[in-house]
Amino acid sequence: MNSTMEKTEQGIETLRPWIVMAWTSLYMAQMFIGSEPYTTYLLVDTGSDDTWIQADGCTICFPLLGGNFNYLESKTYRTVSCDHPLCVPKICHEGSSTRGIVSADNFTFPANGGFASYQNVVFGCGFDNRNIVFGGNIGPNNVIAGIFGLGSGRRSILRQLGNVTNLRFSYCLPSWRTPQGTYTYLHFGPDAQIRGDAQRIVQTTPMLPGIPRYYVNMLGISIDAARLPIDQTVFKLNHDGTGGFAFDSGSGQSFLVPGAYNVVKGEMMKNLQRYGWNPIEGEKVPYDLCYKVNISVVNHTALPSMTFHFVGAELVVDSKSVFQELSKSLIKVKSIHTQIITNSISSDQILATKLVRTYCDLGHVGYARHVFDQFSQPEKILCNAMVGGYVRNERYNETLELFKMMGSCNLEIDSYTCNFALRACMGLLDYGMGREVIRTAVENGLENNRFLGSSIVNFLVKFGSIDEARRIFDAMPERDVVCWNSMIGGYVQACHFNEAFDLFFDMRCWGTRPSPVTIACLIQACTEKKNLQLGKCVHGCVFGLGMGDDVLVVTSLVDMYSKMGNVRSAQLAFVSMPTRNLVSWNAMMSGFVQNGLVREALDLFHRLVSSGVAFDSGTMISLLLGCAQTADLDGGKILHGCIYRKGFNSNLILSTAIVDLYSKCGALKQASFVFDRMKNRNVITWTAMLVGLAQNGHAKDALKLFSQMQEEGVAANSVTLVSLIHSCAHLGSLKKGRSVHACLIRRGFAFDVVNMTALIDMYAKCGKINSAERVFGSGSVCSDVILWNSMITGYGMHGQGHQAVVVYRKMIEEGLKPNQTTFVALLTACSHSGLVEDGITLFHGMERDHNIMPTEKHYACVVDLLSRAGRLEEAVAFVKQMPFEPGSAVLEALLSGCRTHKNIDMGIQTADRLLHIDSMNPGIYVVLSNIYAEARRWDTVNYIRGLMRTRGLKKTPGYSLIEVGNQVYTFFAGDYFHPKWADVYQFLESLRIEVEASGYVAETGCVLRDVDEAMKVKLLWGHSERIAIAFGLLNTPAGSLIRITKNLRVCIDCHVVTKYISKIVKREIIVRDANRFHHFVDGKCSCSDYW
Repeated sequence: MNSTMEKTEQGIETLRPWIVMAWTSLYMAQMFIGSEPYTTYLLVDTGSDDTWIQADGCTICFPLLGGNFNYLESKTYRTVSCDHPLCVPKICHEGSSTRGIVSADNFTFPANGGFASYQNVVFGCGFDNRNIVFGGNIGPNNVIAGIFGLGSGRRSILRQLGNVTNLRFSYCLPSWRTPQGTYTYLHFGPDAQIRGDAQRIVQTTPMLPGIPRYYVNMLGISIDAARLPIDQTVFKLNHDGTGGFAFDSGSGQSFLVPGAYNVVKGEMMKNLQRYGWNPIEGEKVPYDLCYKVNISVVNHTALPSMTFHFVGAELVVDSKSVFQELSKSLIKVKSIHTQIITNSISSDQILATKLVRTYCDLGHVGYARHVFDQFSQPEKILCNAMVGGYVRNERYNETLELFKMMGSCNLEIDSYTCNFALRACMGLLDYGMGREVIRTAVENGLENNRFLGSSIVNFLVKFGSIDEARRIFDAMPERDVVCWNSMIGGYVQACHFNEAFDLFFDMRCWGTRPSPVTIACLIQACTEKKNLQLGKCVHGCVFGLGMGDDVLVVTSLVDMYSKMGNVRSAQLAFVSMPTRNLVSWNAMMSGFVQNGLVREALDLFHRLVSSGVAFDSGTMISLLLGCAQTADLDGGKILHGCIYRKGFNSNLILSTAIVDLYSKCGALKQASFVFDRMKNRNVITWTAMLVGLAQNGHAKDALKLFSQMQEEGVAANSVTLVSLIHSCAHLGSLKKGRSVHACLIRRGFAFDVVNMTALIDMYAKCGKINSAERVFGSGSVCSDVILWNSMITGYGMHGQGHQAVVVYRKMIEEGLKPNQTTFVALLTACSHSGLVEDGITLFHGMERDHNIMPTEKHYACVVDLLSRAGRLEEAVAFVKQMPFEPGSAVLEALLSGCRTHKNIDMGIQTADRLLHIDSMNPGIYVVLSNIYAEARRWDTVNYIRGLMRTRGLKKTPGYSLIEVGNQVYTFFAGDYFHPKWADVYQFLESLRIEVEASGYVAETGCVLRDVDEAMKVKLLWGHSERIAIAFGLLNTPAGSLIRITKNLRVCIDCHVVTKYISKIVKREIIVRDANRFHHFVDGKCSCSDYW
């Protein structure tokens, strides 16, 4: 218990104990008793004044999980003398009773704002607790320790804490249909308010005054709309305390006096005769009125409801609460059980064993345990029935508890007991306890039993002890096919495929016929080995063994062929199946998706649904992955609807796949909607959302989400951290990027090739090409071409084309084969460095030296190379020589060169060709508008901008990012509303005066608007990169480096100004624009004015 719960909080008056449903009709409240708080649940009972709890040292006790109240450990505990006004020597309740000591101690309750503790609360410590059942058959998992008395008498907690409760309380009980663990609150005093709304109207009925119970005026009962002819006097409270109608939360059922009950029963029988229902007669049944019906065809909405009429209020009880469903089998078993008890043969352990097995088969393990617990010395057969029942119902913890109890009580353990216990250990993945079970089996000489031996082999195999499993296997005198399968499957699981096939041949030599499971294991081995030829041999063996119609075997073949890319063979195997189960359909759909045939997978799904076969979450996973691969948003939405209607929306894996699908389709709003409403999220879910944000350009949001992920205690994996690195790269956030790098090192992920590639990219994009070089050279020579490509790209970004070519040549020397991306990176690096001849040579060597056919991207790079160098005529001639029609990438490169070198005619012609290809690309309109603006053709500029507005196109706004401290700040052009604008503006003015004094003259041609010169100068000094530089100079130490990231190309005037500023303030300024890096030092730029 934490310290906040231990102290008395005098200021808290709003008690709010939690109420949780127990069984299906009773409710318990949680509280804490004593100085060393004992956590307990007590049954909320408005029909009792007395609060009591089972105490340590009880002579007659009921089962209680977690142990009894140890009053000796509480320093605040005391006994209450017999002359105390609240002393009660014995408390009786309808055939049950408790005797003990009247005591007083601290009671601590959950309260609004924390916990509230109250001293000297009087209650009973029960030592002799007879026939205590709390409304149900108490089993070993019972957590109710006693009664929480909320009656109106003087011993009630309500009156003992009267200054806090004001003798008022209220509660709203969870429905028995709500999920297990749902809780509400008990409210006391001023907090005891019941409020309604438009959907829920509050009704009230007065309680009868002066009565020590909660009695109300009952007026009558209706079934459906028919008021029953019940004499109201039967509900009247008599002067002698008999009669009346009281509310009692300690009772799970409603009880009526015979004068009312017989009328209700008769009307209900008459009502149900409409359906041809007749009550069960001549059989033992749990209720007075029972019917045999097919539950699956019962329409509950058509069954009658009941209404209780009170003064000023009506309580409507729907049919689902009026009728209780019981299976026919359970009724029969209970009837037999009753006869066994009646005939005094309940001590027969053979009969008890049959009862235990039957109850367990019906899923009623609690009833089975109740039968089992009647025997102080259960025999082996009864113990095995109970242990086996727990295993069949996946109650693995109870299985092992009973197994341990058998050992401690010296009860006989045989191979069946150990077999069941081992299965429980596998279910719980409890290796240590499994070893204990095996040790017990060996001590009892059971390990050579073929059934237990198979289980031991299976257990050891599952936990990777393959050699030990083989020793056990070889020592077994008898081995059935299950045992052989366990060992063969173990070898396959351990990737010892040759040993698996050798054992299969041994199996045939020993004369054991393989089962479908054997062949399925061998097919899996072929799949893992990626050996198609061997797989076909096993396929031939399938026909030889006559298993060509077996669903498991053929489904395994479908999976094998699909995973090895032979979809045609997979389809043939699938079509040949005379019968298919859902696993078969899922395997074929998954095979289509794995091989990029998403449309075929969706068509097969339609066939599945049309054939009437119900799909499951596995079906949906494959199809969602397929839609994500093809960015099929519409198909994904349809699948999402299917998942919702099927009730799979709470499935964690499916919800994660939906988040991933929407993210990959760019539908971040829908992805966030699903993510935010997930009750449970694991690291994969967080990573899917984080990657989606990062890949869709929402890097800031990705970093915020990572902070939230850390706050919720979710440990990031390698994929999470890689996506964070990409976010840091996008923002140019070096500090955060270094922090993630450190995290990768701490977790041992740093030298993974994917992580190294991401780190190189991040450092290059954050302007630290030296750090990127260190990461690249930190490991041994890597054979991953993507890693080399990332280093070449980094050099290209920084205008270090010569270094990029050096890395390429070293890559060739190391025997690595370049790919298409390698040449895109190389040609881009040459373009940004003015290495025209080197770039052309590399382009021509692609096909000649490396057998790589140039794509449009490569042609676009060469056009950019020539255009950037001003060789526009050569670029046009190169475009004409292309073996296919130029696309937008090639023409955009040519258009950019036309603008840079002010070739208006060629620019207009190129833009016209581009607009025929992609008329909705705003970038084309912007560049064309800028070309006309530089020619001062303002009418045409206005026409083009008007055309953009008409077509709903918008120019991408320019912005710049700068990281100061641990925060990334964003500035837009003319950001006059920024909270730091006043200081920034004043500093910019002083900078402008200094740079003008140093000889700077504004290049107003960069302002492509029809305004006067003064306004053009003002607009230039409002560019986002200048604001970011000024902000950085104001908020960072003198002499420190300034890093700026801009989303667009830096204009000529800003480039000139930044050179002046770097010299005046004596600082290095690094600017990353849309194309490359510019390192400004002492009035010079690393690009040598070539960009």
